[in-house]
Amino acid sequence: MSSEKGLSVPVVVVSGVLLALLSLIVFLSFQLIATRFSPTVSNADRYLRMGKLDEAFALSERVPGESVAKELLRGKIFLALALKRQKDDGWRHYGTDSSDWLRGAKVDSALACFRRAAKRDKESAEAQYFLGVVFKEKGWFHESEDALHEALRLDSGNIDARLALGALYPLMDRSPEAVEHLLDAYQRAPGKPQIAKNLALLYRFHTENPESAIIWFNRYLNSAAPGDIGVNQARMEITDLLDRYPELAPEERQQWRENRRTFVPRKR
Repeated sequence: MSSEKGLSVPVVVVSGVLLALLSLIVFLSFQLIATRFSPTVSNADRYLRMGKLDEAFALSERVPGESVAKELLRGKIFLALALKRQKDDGWRHYGTDSSDWLRGAKVDSALACFRRAAKRDKESAEAQYFLGVVFKEKGWFHESEDALHEALRLDSGNIDARLALGALYPLMDRSPEAVEHLLDAYQRAPGKPQIAKNLALLYRFHTENPESAIIWFNRYLNSAAPGDIGVNQARMEITDLLDRYPELAPEERQQWRENRRTFVPRKR
C-alpha cells in the first residue's frame, strides 16, 4: 500500500497568507501609481513645486475639464517656463523692449490663463495676485499695483500680495509704501524669512538705512534655511555693513554666526 504525503495545514495557511499579502501589496502599488501619476491638478502642482516643469506641463495638459484651479495651475507653469527661459538666456533679452519687459508665447499664455481664472471667479485673490506678478515682470507697474490691491481687497491676509507690493513700489520710487506693506506682512507672518530678507534689501539699497538693513539681514539669517538662495548675499551684505558701522551691531542674537560649522581637523 503506497502512502502519499500532502502539504501540511500550517504550510497551506502560511502560503495563503503570504499570497494574500503579495496581492494586497501589488494592489496598493497600482493604487499609489494611479493616484500619484493620474492627471489631476494636485499631481501636476506637485511636479511644479519640485521644479519638474516639463512633467508638470505634460500632466496638466491631460487634466480633464475646465476650472479655475486648472487655469491657475497652467498659468503658473507657463510663467515658470517663461522665467526659466530668461534665466537660461542670462536675462539678456529681458527688458530690451521698454513697453514690454517680458515677451514670448509662454508668458502670453500665462497671462491668458490668469485672466480666464479671474473672469471665472471674480473673488479669486490668487488669480489677481498672479496677474499682478505677470504685470510687474512685464514692466506694467500701474496694472500690477491695481491687481495686487484687488488681491488684498479680496484677501487682506494675502502675504504674497504684500511681498509683491514690497518689490513693486521701489521700482516706482515709492519705497515708504513698500516698507509699510512689508512690515504689515512681517506682523502677520514673522516666521517667513523672505519678508525679513526683502526688508533688509529695501533698507540697504533703496532707503540708505544701514541700521535697519543690519537688523533685518540679521533676522533673515537667523530664520533662513541654510540652502536658501539669499543666504550668501545676505552674509556678505551684513558683514560689509558691520565692518563699516561696527557701532550698529544688532542687539538681537546673531544665531547665524553661532550655528556656523567650525573646522575640526581630522585626527591622525
